[in-house]
Amino acid sequence: MPVMLLLGAAGLLLDVWRIVDLIGASFVCDEYVVFVRFIFLALAGVGVGVCFLGIWLQRNSQPIKTWVDRWARRVLGSWRVPTDDDIELADDINGGGEESSQVHVHPSSDR
Repeated sequence: MPVMLLLGAAGLLLDVWRIVDLIGASFVCDEYVVFVRFIFLALAGVGVGVCFLGIWLQRNSQPIKTWVDRWARRVLGSWRVPTDDDIELADDINGGGEESSQVHVHPSSDR
């Protein structure tokens, strides 16, 4: 799949190159063609980079989510609203009994 993405990105940049050649030949003075080509290719490159970044983030979302949750637990502490994972963790710590109606989550225990 990454090979197909790279070929698609290369094809997109070649299409942008052809469009810029058409625009440069029709509407832009010869002395500004390089500048216009640079701007269009830079914008297309940023677009392709954003697509690849989105695919990378989608594939690595769970490790990133875990890291952010640990950081938020450690730094933000009591400002966080407990999530279902925190409640399950607290149930495991308390033995899973029904005697406690409140959930106490201590962020300092994660260190």
